[in-house]
Amino acid sequence: MIVLWLACTPEQVTGTLVDVRTGAGLSGLHVAATHVSGKCEPLSSDVVDGEFTFPKPCHGPYALSLDD
Repeated sequence: MIVLWLACTPEQVTGTLVDVRTGAGLSGLHVAATHVSGKCEPLSSDVVDGEFTFPKPCHGPYALSLDD
């Protein structure tokens, strides 16, 4: 099981992915964010030591997906 935390500012969205069994940050994953309106460019980021960042997101809700 994976736990996701997000923090947002106007300049970026940052997140953390951890394994709930060990508490360790995950690596080797790719996070994609698609704005639900479809009016903004999709965002993507690699996860390194549990951390990822999307720079300069559009305002509004996003759908997130993970790939390994």
